[in-house]
Amino acid sequence: MTQHRFISHRPIAPLAAIVFAATATSTLAAIAQDSNSNNESATEVEIPEPPKWNRSLDFGLSGSTGNTVEQDINLAFSAHKITPKSTYDFVATYRLSTDDGEETDNRLYLTGRRTWLFTDSKWGIFTQSSADIDRFKAWDQRFTGHAGLSYRIIDDTKTFFEGRAGIGGVWTIGSEFDDKIDPEGIIGATLRHQFTEKLSFLANAEYLPNLNDTGEYRFLGNAEIKYSLSESWSLKAGIEEVFDSDPDAGDEESDFYYTFKLAWNF
Repeated sequence: MTQHRFISHRPIAPLAAIVFAATATSTLAAIAQDSNSNNESATEVEIPEPPKWNRSLDFGLSGSTGNTVEQDINLAFSAHKITPKSTYDFVATYRLSTDDGEETDNRLYLTGRRTWLFTDSKWGIFTQSSADIDRFKAWDQRFTGHAGLSYRIIDDTKTFFEGRAGIGGVWTIGSEFDDKIDPEGIIGATLRHQFTEKLSFLANAEYLPNLNDTGEYRFLGNAEIKYSLSESWSLKAGIEEVFDSDPDAGDEESDFYYTFKLAWNF
């Protein structure tokens, strides 16, 4: 029988907290600044319109009745912005599954990344952080923070392909080793492609080796295809894998998800 775990309220690790706070603060400040600029009245001097956020609120629901009553709820919020000097990415997802009224999955995941772009160069510097709260893992909470270099391999009107490499740490709360901190590397990539005016594709992949234990690593990957119904509404279908080569006792190495969602774009 799956054991329910309650969320711990102990403090976040210094390393993960610093990078997490820096990334989250800069991203939220950029969103607030963009909102304020949109509310300012126009002056007589014509000023170029600042880059806008591409934001999306997604909702997915599935279920079944019969011998058992199953229900799955998937919620997500994402925000993406590109300026001449920086790029911003933020994603929040929540997943809740029940079987005959009993929870079988309950996970909240937040991640944000900011990249500072070098002038007239494909290189950049990035910081990123994440918070993972899962009631059906042997651990309660997992916080990460990483920083490093990025390189835009392709960046044109239809395709964006970027690679990243850096170093950071992961703080796990409530694991079989109590609270633990591990230094962690990161090698990642993001691909965006616009097939047609209505059809687009997005994929992310991250390889996260444990620098304390050779051979141990985590892998996070997701891919999503989006079809625009109108300027404000779209349909999304996606897959996601979360892999840990050395899971805590009672956990599987891999969690695989698939989603079908209706998205409001604003």
